[in-house]
Amino acid sequence: MDLRGASVAVTGATGFLGRYIVDALLARGAHVIGVVRNPDRVPELAARGVELRRADLAERDRLAQGFAGARAVVSNAALFSLGNRSWEDHRRANIQGTENVFGALADASVKRVVHVSSVAVYRAHRPRIGEDSPQLSAGARFASAYSISKALSEQLAWKLAGAYGLELTTVRPCAIYGAFDPNFTAVFRRLAAFPSRSCRRSCICRSSMRATWRMPSPARSSGPHPSGAPTT
Repeated sequence: MDLRGASVAVTGATGFLGRYIVDALLARGAHVIGVVRNPDRVPELAARGVELRRADLAERDRLAQGFAGARAVVSNAALFSLGNRSWEDHRRANIQGTENVFGALADASVKRVVHVSSVAVYRAHRPRIGEDSPQLSAGARFASAYSISKALSEQLAWKLAGAYGLELTTVRPCAIYGAFDPNFTAVFRRLAAFPSRSCRRSCICRSSMRATWRMPSPARSSGPHPSGAPTT
């Protein structure tokens, strides 16, 4: 997709996945606006022409300023940490943060948004499931704070997109590892020291992200699925 001349804002642009989203957008000629808590965290982004604007997910007004002038926004920032199981932390970042982002989109008159969700939103993961499979709900048993918060976050995103008249696309990646990853790579390194023929996991290596990430067409996902389930 040719994005030359288009301004695209990315929340969490200095994070693990965010850096690869930025790479893909730059490769397609977009002017990338990184809306981040700490613009000084990754100075090489600015050196590559990324415009960095400071905003926190808790600050709707600052987010709106960050999105100003953008043709589209990639809502990527979220809390994911293998060491943090706090429901309140996940609720504040992933659910309240989504509410603030979508409110800021309306404030900034941005109509196009890509929401980065997760395969963790599904109630079950086997046998093989489809994208319309049931998602987790509040209070789900045997599910992590992250999984429930991402499910509620995506469901809220669809609700707010309808309320604000936004063109929404959701993507649900599985586990991602590679350079800049603060979570899975360290675990995989430890597992690699213990030979096993039974360890299987659906993952995406970061080296494939640059090749596969693209701005999806709104025609595929700008409204609810006929079954009532959101589409990706």
